[in-house]
Amino acid sequence: MAAGFEVSRNLLDARAGEAARDLLRVLSRAEQLARWLADRPEQDGVDPLVADFGYTEDEAYLLRSTFTDLHALATAQSSLLARARKLTGLEP
Repeated sequence: MAAGFEVSRNLLDARAGEAARDLLRVLSRAEQLARWLADRPEQDGVDPLVADFGYTEDEAYLLRSTFTDLHALATAQSSLLARARKLTGLEP
């Protein structure tokens, strides 16, 4: 017998469910931030992230482009996310 955890179906199910739940949680938070950023667009060529929060133009671009891409990823992968929800045990 090896030291450490014994790999079993229960352990695999638990780890798969945890990973799926973590992915869904992270994408949900990313979606919230993407919506928040989208609700604060540039006005007259001025990004509110720069004017109101003190980000540089490059930092504001990095934030906006990252969360735009995460939103696109979540939207494009709806069937993957549906399967991930099933792994959490909370959906049939």
